[in-house]
Amino acid sequence: MAIRFPATSHFMKIYPFQRFLVSAILIIALYSGVFDTLQVHAQQATIITPHWNVQDSWYESLGSSMFLNQRGRRGGWFFNWGAPVYPTYGGYDGRDAHFGFGFRNGNLRGGFNLWASQGSERSMTMTAPFLTVPHGGFGSISHGSWRPFVTGWTPVIGGQPQWQSPLKMYLNSPEGVQFMRQRQAASPGDATAEPIERRSQTIPKPRTDPPLQIINGKSTDDSSSRP
Repeated sequence: MAIRFPATSHFMKIYPFQRFLVSAILIIALYSGVFDTLQVHAQQATIITPHWNVQDSWYESLGSSMFLNQRGRRGGWFFNWGAPVYPTYGGYDGRDAHFGFGFRNGNLRGGFNLWASQGSERSMTMTAPFLTVPHGGFGSISHGSWRPFVTGWTPVIGGQPQWQSPLKMYLNSPEGVQFMRQRQAASPGDATAEPIERRSQTIPKPRTDPPLQIINGKSTDDSSSRP
């Protein structure tokens, strides 16, 4: 016994209200995704900290100087007074206004000088460091200097022989002191002065310490092994 079902097809009918509702949902979903994307790309902040430096300086220079001098066959004399003092601020450029005069009467000469100047200097500097950090992130701006240091050790060697001139060693000895006294007592023009005795001087070999060795915490330095 076979059961057959008739082949029928049913189509769902969409009303205008349903179409409007589906379209509104799609539009809202699309715009929400676009806004969300824009908001993600805009999650950062830029912080600017401006720093202004304004300088203003002014100077005024006023001074005078004079001189007098006279010359003759047996010499002469002179007198000078006053020297310009240049300001160290205000942008001094050295272009002063000068006025002066001089005179002469025979060998006598003189002069007078007067100068005056004034000026000012202004400067304005703005420094604006900025830092861009993500939303909810951290950032920092630092200014400073770092100087590395080096550690080490420097050996100090002591007890070494002192090298001296053979002549100095002889003069510091008792024999050398006695010889110098005899030479000072004798007259340089005396023919009977005691002749200088020449002796050969030998320099002893400098004393050196053997190398220090430590084995199992004990030193092998033996004072009897030194030459």
